[in-house]
Amino acid sequence: MTTAERIVDALLSPEEHGTSWAGETVYHGTGRKHAGSIGQGVDIHKSLGYFGYAFYVADDPKLAKSNYADFADDEPVILMFRIAPTARIADAREENELYAAFSRISQRGRGLSDPGMPAQMVAAGVDGIYDRSMGGLAIYNPKVLIALGEWLPGT
Repeated sequence: MTTAERIVDALLSPEEHGTSWAGETVYHGTGRKHAGSIGQGVDIHKSLGYFGYAFYVADDPKLAKSNYADFADDEPVILMFRIAPTARIADAREENELYAAFSRISQRGRGLSDPGMPAQMVAAGVDGIYDRSMGGLAIYNPKVLIALGEWLPGT
C-alpha cells in the first residue's frame, strides 16, 4: 500500500476498531414491524445483499438509518448490537487467512447468491466481512451478535 493509499484509508476508515470488530457496537436499520422479530432472532436468509445472504449492519447509526431504515414501509428503527469478543470478521482491506477463506468460499464473488454460503463461511471460521465501501459488515453467523436494544438519537 502506498503512502497516499494509507492516508486515504486512514481518512475513510473507522480507526476506532482497526481491523478487529470484537466488542464493537454496530447498528441495523429496519422498520418497526420487523424490529420485534429481529429481537427474537436474526434470520440471515431474509437479506441477499452485496456480500450474499447475511445480516447487514453499519458502524454508524446514521448510516443504518439512511441506507436501510428510511426505506422501511413503516416507522424507521435502528437496532444496536455488540459483536462478541470471539467473532472472526474478515476485512476486505486485509489480505489474511480470513479474507482468503471468504474469497475461496464466495468463489471471488460468483457464489454470493448461494443460500448455503453463510453456513460454509461459518464452518471456515468467517463470522462476517467488513467493507468500507458499504460502511458496514455482512454478518454470516448471527450468534456473534449480542442484541443491545433500540438506538435513539442523542444516546
